Amino acid sequence: MIHCDVTKETDMENLVDKAIEKYGKLDIMYSNAGILGELGRSILDGSFKDLKRVFNVNAFGGFLAAKHAARVMVPAKKGCILFTSSVASIIAGEMSNAYTMSKHTVVGLTKNVCRIRTLWNQSELHFSLCDCHPNGERWNRCNQVGGSGLRIGELERNDGEDRGRGGGGRLFG
Repeated sequence: MIHCDVTKETDMENLVDKAIEKYGKLDIMYSNAGILGELGRSILDGSFKDLKRVFNVNAFGGFLAAKHAARVMVPAKKGCILFTSSVASIIAGEMSNAYTMSKHTVVGLTKNVCRIRTLWNQSELHFSLCDCHPNGERWNRCNQVGGSGLRIGELERNDGEDRGRGGGGRLFG
């Protein structure tokens, strides 16, 4: 196990370098770090200090994980980068403003990198928010929020069509 702080770029760079050193390649990067921050839901309850702390882990940490994973996956022309987001990125009022904003950012990052991948069209690097592809199999994701009966909307494909099974796409090809 390699301990690192996802908010420190040198730690994330070192994490990827050590994985390459030990295994010779990096097949999957799963960015799962996340914190809730202060739990007040009113804009009056939140502090800017807490907002920055939550964004540093949830959003910027995910960015750094993807950046350094892509650094080795793009030349290898393969790999898969996964993120954990939250129902808070879809349903308003469930969590604090800081947490909700940070998880919207994770979804935005995922969609944007997938779109850039489409424009560059270079390799078989996958970038996904909701689904995994172990050995070509697709795992179903949770598509209902608790007992509310509310169904989570599907993320759009880069071309605007509904994927029907979660959001995801290839980073470069």
